[in-house]
Amino acid sequence: MEKDWYETKFKDTNEPYRYTVAHWCSTEARFRNHLKKIKKDDADRLVFLENMLVRITQQDVVYRRYLNPSHRSYISDFGVYMKIPGANGGVEYRSLSRQLVLFCVERRKAWRLLQSKSGVENKEYKAQRSILADVDAGKISFEILFTRAEELMKERVSALTPTPAAVPVRPAVPAPAAAPAPARAVVPIPAAPKPQAEVVKQPPNISLVNSPGPRLPKKPIVGDGADDVIDMGICPLCEETLKLAYPDAVDVGGQIIHATCAARALEKPVKN
Repeated sequence: MEKDWYETKFKDTNEPYRYTVAHWCSTEARFRNHLKKIKKDDADRLVFLENMLVRITQQDVVYRRYLNPSHRSYISDFGVYMKIPGANGGVEYRSLSRQLVLFCVERRKAWRLLQSKSGVENKEYKAQRSILADVDAGKISFEILFTRAEELMKERVSALTPTPAAVPVRPAVPAPAAAPAPARAVVPIPAAPKPQAEVVKQPPNISLVNSPGPRLPKKPIVGDGADDVIDMGICPLCEETLKLAYPDAVDVGGQIIHATCAARALEKPVKN
């Protein structure tokens, strides 16, 4: 997560290599015009991809410095090579087009931007900046950069990685024997009173049909708007849950009941 590329190894030789976007392009047929199969002797005359990625930045691409033969970031077409795992498990060599090398630089820039947004510090980015600053200032020659770019990168990254300080081990000092604590008188703790059983109160049985009084039920009061909502309750007649809105539920005698139950109550007048 803190580096530019994923690191893996070849199965046959156990040699480590970095899996760049160019390695992925070698598995896609649409990039076949940007890759050429070469021999190991031909690869010795080209620039290794890892070395080239240290020498070039996105700013060099923006200002077209990679087209200047006298600049450190100059890229010749199919003048850069890389190693890939072969079909039989061996190591094969591929030369890359200039566009494919620039594609690696652009994808690396996007990955570094994503790391910066997420708060991840890329030490390889800092190491590359310090190396190129020394090269542009004349502290490091082009010859050293072209031959030892990968080694310089590893040295600068290891220098940026802090080593944990060794903590001195102190000899253990035996602790003084603690004095025996004075005996305390045992005070009996009174038993806690038993909690009384809670009395569950039964809801009053409300019945509009058997309620005393000569008065008949009032006319149902219906809400003015269709958006009036009745809170959850129990209809006192049918004893079912009220989850309805006006006009399905009405107010009869100060009680919210179903409209159908109210109609039945009005049809059967209350007997004295």
